[in-house]
Amino acid sequence: MNIYFSALILVGGALLQSSLAPHLSVIGVKPHIVITLVVSWSVIRGASEGVTWGFIGGLALDLLSGAPVGLSALTLMTVGFLTNLGETSLFKSSLVLPLFAVFVASVLSDAVQLVLLRGFGWNLPWWEAMASVAVPAAILNAVLMPIVYLPLQWLNRRTQTEGELPW
Repeated sequence: MNIYFSALILVGGALLQSSLAPHLSVIGVKPHIVITLVVSWSVIRGASEGVTWGFIGGLALDLLSGAPVGLSALTLMTVGFLTNLGETSLFKSSLVLPLFAVFVASVLSDAVQLVLLRGFGWNLPWWEAMASVAVPAAILNAVLMPIVYLPLQWLNRRTQTEGELPW
């Protein structure tokens, strides 16, 4: 897929996450739109494109937040790479892998961000943040995953070039 179109999707997701997601909180937990986009695309297209989407989406989030620039980009690139490691063609057509992947990726992303923020000198309560924010957010992201994954799966079928493998 064209990198400019990918960037448009990811910047749009980051804008929605920064502006709309805080108003869509469920029991105080906000959805992480960009991580669902990155995980979905990584499952659909592989680690290479997952890393690219992680960088673009993470950079867009970094520019829209008060966190250190590069924090989200680094964590989402890691997530984009690791998401595809356990991929098998058996689960490619079902929602089992994406649901599980976004749950694990959400927890991993929050854990990596907490470690990096502590490294930058931010004093954050590790266990409290994981229990009250990371795990509930991972559950919410898994619930919302089909809303992101199925349209991206359709978009992948529509934008695949001839001779390109469907995985």
